[in-house]
Amino acid sequence: MRQQAGNERRRKEAESVWMKRKTEVEWLYLGLEWPQLKVAEYFGVSLRAVQDGMDRLGIQPRPRATKGKRNGRYKDGTQSRQYRTVITMDKCRKCEATESLGVHHKNDDRFDNRLENLEVLCDSCHMSETKRKWRKATLS
Repeated sequence: MRQQAGNERRRKEAESVWMKRKTEVEWLYLGLEWPQLKVAEYFGVSLRAVQDGMDRLGIQPRPRATKGKRNGRYKDGTQSRQYRTVITMDKCRKCEATESLGVHHKNDDRFDNRLENLEVLCDSCHMSETKRKWRKATLS
C-alpha cells in the first residue's frame, strides 16, 4: 500500500514538473524540431525522462522515417549516397560473386565518396574486411 502511494506521489510530482515545461518542450521539439536527446540534454535529464514527460503532456513523437531536410542523408536537395548510382555493381572485387553486393569505403570514411575510395564487395567480403580492420585497430 505504501509503495503504491509513493508511486502515485512521484507520478504527480513528475507531472507537475513537466506541465511547467510544456510550452518550452513543444517549442523545442515541435517548433525547432530538436531531437528528443537534445531536449533531454537541454533540461539535464535522461532521454527516457523526456520521453515519459512528452507522453504525460500528450506530445506525439515524430516518426523516425523523415523526408527532406529532416532526413540525416539529405544534402543540398539530394542524398549524400549519390555514388551508388555512379558505380557499376556487377561483381565483388575479391570473390567475384554477383549477388548481395554493396559499396565499401576503403578508408572507412563513409562521407568520402570519391570513386577511388569506393569498391564493390559482396556482403560476406564486406563483413570480412570490416572485421579485419576492426581487429587491427583494437590490437594496435
